[in-house]
Amino acid sequence: MVEQGLQVPQQVVVEKVPVRQQMELLVALQPVEQVLVMAVMAVMVELSLVLAVLVVLVLHLAAAVAAAELETLVIELVVRVEQARFVSRILPTAQLQ
Repeated sequence: MVEQGLQVPQQVVVEKVPVRQQMELLVALQPVEQVLVMAVMAVMVELSLVLAVLVVLVLHLAAAVAAAELETLVIELVVRVEQARFVSRILPTAQLQ
């Protein structure tokens, strides 16, 4: 069974564009290319700024978690010190009885 459909040409004919016309096209496209490059650079700068802000936020969050953990450890230490003081006050009187 033979499929019928689009026939692909075996040779592609390339029209020769004069160099002068090529240069005119390049000069005409240059500002567009510059705008595209500047737009891509602006997007990259914005993305790098967003990434920097996210890194700062993550570091801030990590510092807050570390501070909370440190606060918990300090509270536990203070409680243990107070318990030890209480036991050291009670222990001599308990031995006397």
